[in-house]
Amino acid sequence: MRRQYFPLTKPVTRIRRDQSGTDELNNDITVDSRDQVLVFAYYTLSPDEPVVSRHERLELDARLIAGIGDFIADDAVVLPGLGDKEFEVIGEAENYEANPWWSPGVETVNLRRVQR
Repeated sequence: MRRQYFPLTKPVTRIRRDQSGTDELNNDITVDSRDQVLVFAYYTLSPDEPVVSRHERLELDARLIAGIGDFIADDAVVLPGLGDKEFEVIGEAENYEANPWWSPGVETVNLRRVQR
């Protein structure tokens, strides 16, 4: 059994967007599904010292420490305590499992606030 170094105890709402076909104009139709997912932690980043995401070169607004595989690119998330602000997952999660010293069992997910 795998040892859990970082207990997943904070609930967040994951929004997964799945394609459900196309309309009469051949545009993709997406359907949002919402589930509660437990994470280890989440935090917002300071706009005074921006963090930039890899190749996308987008400034990040928050980070989430979640179980491996719980979030994929194009997911969105609502974080409790920050109003009803929606954040989108930027790129693939940062996974640290393939190292010789230990397997933390979590990965870092980069988030950017959705502007509406």
